[in-house]
Amino acid sequence: MKKILLGYRFRKEGFSELEEDFEITCPETEYFEREEFLKMLPEYDVLVPSFKYTIDKEIIDQGKNLKLIANFGVGYNNIDVEYAAEKGIVVTNTPNSVLEPTAELCFALLLAAARKVSFYDRNIRIPKKLSWGIYDNMGISLNDKVLGIYGMGRIGQAVARRAVAFGMNVIYHNRKPLDKETEQKYNAKYVSFDELVTQSDFISLHAPATPETFHIIGE
Repeated sequence: MKKILLGYRFRKEGFSELEEDFEITCPETEYFEREEFLKMLPEYDVLVPSFKYTIDKEIIDQGKNLKLIANFGVGYNNIDVEYAAEKGIVVTNTPNSVLEPTAELCFALLLAAARKVSFYDRNIRIPKKLSWGIYDNMGISLNDKVLGIYGMGRIGQAVARRAVAFGMNVIYHNRKPLDKETEQKYNAKYVSFDELVTQSDFISLHAPATPETFHIIGE
């Protein structure tokens, strides 16, 4: 029977359909510690890693029987994908499962920033902290504001769809422009990175973690 090692204590129901065909091992606590993890790994065919530590060359070398690293999430910068490929190990991710939740959380933060939700939530709990004048502590409306999206992939487009519903104007920067049909769907305009920074009222980052995007927004 093939063996699956879970690097995190995932909910069991997510793996229930596999239990007849695979032996599944998960940690009793939240994570396996790295040393314990390294000792166990040679016995397993499939690894579902956590984000506690990078799946680096040492871990991949220990996975002598590994055929698959099934990453939990859309990103895979926690895995040395090139080295895994050299070893003949397939690496997968789960882009669709996090698509809408990420866009929802992004828009929740956007609304919270514009309408000062967190500011009021904190300060209403402090006696005499807030002033209730008509023009005091005003937030701003999202309607007719410019949302700049850096990385107009699936999640970026899901955010753009919400922005359009709120009456925002969408500009974006990508490695290359989207096709005209997709741009028209969101009434989105492709701009340079410098234009994105200077023209946007809000900027939302949805690019993959690469050396080119590392700290793209600085001081």
